Amino acid sequence: MNIPLLLIQSLRLRSKLRLSPVDKQKLQTRKLNLLLKHVFEYSRFYRSHYERHGIFARHVGKVGLSDLPPVDKQMLLQNFDDAVCDPALKIKEIQKFILDPANRERTYPGGYSVVHTSGTTGTPGIFVYGPREINLMAAVMFTRVNCVRIKARRTRLMITAAIEGKYAGVAICDHTPRFAYELKKCSVNLPKSEISRVAQNFQPDVLAGYASAIQMLAQDQLNGRINLKPESIVCSGEPMTELARRDITQAFGIRPASLYAASESIVMGVECRSHGNMHLFDDLHVFESIDQDLRAVSEGEVGELLLTSLYNYTLPIIRYRTSDRLGLNQSHCPCGSTFPLVTSLAGRTEEYLWFDAGRAQKEFIHPITFAELFAPGLERFRIIQTSPRDFKVQAQALRQRQTVAAELSRQLDGVLASKGLTNTVNYSFDFVEQIPNLSASGKFDLIIPMSKSAVPETTIN
Repeated sequence: MNIPLLLIQSLRLRSKLRLSPVDKQKLQTRKLNLLLKHVFEYSRFYRSHYERHGIFARHVGKVGLSDLPPVDKQMLLQNFDDAVCDPALKIKEIQKFILDPANRERTYPGGYSVVHTSGTTGTPGIFVYGPREINLMAAVMFTRVNCVRIKARRTRLMITAAIEGKYAGVAICDHTPRFAYELKKCSVNLPKSEISRVAQNFQPDVLAGYASAIQMLAQDQLNGRINLKPESIVCSGEPMTELARRDITQAFGIRPASLYAASESIVMGVECRSHGNMHLFDDLHVFESIDQDLRAVSEGEVGELLLTSLYNYTLPIIRYRTSDRLGLNQSHCPCGSTFPLVTSLAGRTEEYLWFDAGRAQKEFIHPITFAELFAPGLERFRIIQTSPRDFKVQAQALRQRQTVAAELSRQLDGVLASKGLTNTVNYSFDFVEQIPNLSASGKFDLIIPMSKSAVPETTIN
């Protein structure tokens, strides 16, 4: 963590909160042109991708963002070594780094932060941030997200998430400024009672993590099992249901804020604590909502998100097709911020899988835990629950199937062990040539629960 740089970036971020639309457009255009000059010089993939569409380095400053052909996760993964702007970054070496448990809290050689995900598309992805870029994201969290009073001691920050891998939320928490924060990471894969015990002992000022995991803490608070007094609650990684928001607000006396984040860009927006609007940080990104023909939809209409990160010079994200669907509103929030607002946002919607844990008790496995499974050679996968004690991993891998199965087994065995389900839950692999989409909307269903029923009443406490 570069403290002087963090402070400089924080001051710059504060100055962008109320830019006029004209000044915002100028800022985006300037940053985009600088980024394009960079990729034409250092990214072989982007250079050839654009040149195949008749766009060359000499056109920078003359073409608009909508003139650039989109990219997606599969394209970047297949062309990773050519897409990155540092030739020292190689996909095979990064995969080895990710799979070594000893590297869980380490940065990649050169100071790079590596993030991997499968997300809701079922297609693995790897994203890389340079030291300056991850420092910037930490500054965004410090200035725009974790809103707490300055105190004599360090602020206690607890994150409850899938901390076992190189995931986006964990990566940014690992780079919180330690002069200001004391960090506690708690795995969502622990039994529910253990998560509550950790929270009670730590007494966080900032409580962060998956909305459903924080809702479970809220339920324990309402039932008198724990007594927490957080000043700020930040939820990310999944949509926050109205029921979760109600429970969290009632339990802790403060409104939780949803953080809009992804592996492709760790901090993209945050919910206004005063008015509930989602502010998108368009001083650092360009957000486009498009239809199936790649045309911009009308303001407020829901479309597919094309994301452009204006700050990542390591693995550029330019007109990247996400699996999110959102509607944009250019009107301003009453709080005074000039960031655009989201009228509708649909991201991860998978459900928990609940399993028999023995002795008439139930235990869950969080959907994000499955979403973050990773193995070299794995092209796509789906989790299908077949009974209260069984699930199947439907996997698409054209080669190295035994290696893929062995690596996924290692990760799944660890998850089952941490939940106390080793002796009660079984899984199997079903390798297929192609995994189809199942939902009527055409989106990929990563997790197929055995039942769509409500969370069981009897849970481990």
